[in-house]
Amino acid sequence: MSEGELAAMNLGDILANADGQDAKALLRTVRNGEAHTGRIVAAKRNGATVLIDGSLTCVKDTDGSPMRIVLIGRDVTASEESLAAARAEAERTQQKQGEVVDALRVALNRLSSGDLMAAIGTPFDGTYEDLRKDYNKAVENLARAMTEIVESSERIHNEARDISSTAEGLSRRTESTAATLEETAAALDELTASVKDAASGASEA
Repeated sequence: MSEGELAAMNLGDILANADGQDAKALLRTVRNGEAHTGRIVAAKRNGATVLIDGSLTCVKDTDGSPMRIVLIGRDVTASEESLAAARAEAERTQQKQGEVVDALRVALNRLSSGDLMAAIGTPFDGTYEDLRKDYNKAVENLARAMTEIVESSERIHNEARDISSTAEGLSRRTESTAATLEETAAALDELTASVKDAASGASEA
C-alpha cells in the first residue's frame, strides 16, 4: 500500500487489527491517549491486506479532545512474505536433510551388519542425489572387492589342499622307497654272507 493510498482512505476503512487487537478497541485505546506502536494489518479497498510497521497516535486540541488519529508507518508486506517464504524453504530443506540422514543411517546399519547389497533405491531430492549415487557406488565397489577376496581365498584353499595332497603322496612314495631300500640292503647282506660262506668253503677245498 503506497502512501497515497493510505492518505486517500479513511483509517476506519483500512484498519482491520493490530497485533491481534480488535480495530474498534485499538482506536478507542489510541483516542484515550495511549499510542500504539507495532504491526498493523490494514485492509485495502480491493479486499487484499497489507502489513504496516508503524504507530498510531492521537492528536488532540487544546481542550484535550481528539482531533485526528495519525498513522505513521511503512508497508512491510513484501519483506514479511519473503521472510515467510525463506522460513518455509528452510523447513523444506531441513526436512529433506532429515530424510537423507535417515536413509543413510538405515543403509549404513545394514552394511555394518554384513549386507553388501545395502544400496539406497529411493532417489534423493536435488543435489542430495549425487550423495546417494556416490554411496551406492562405494557399496558396489566394496561388494566387488569382497567377492574378489572370497574367490582368492577359495583358490588359495584349493591350491593348499593340492599341495598337501601332493606332499602326502610324496611322503608315501618316500616311505615305500625306504622300505624297498631296507629290503635290498637285507638281501645284499644275505648275498654277502653267502659269498663269504662260498669263499670259505672254496678255501677249505
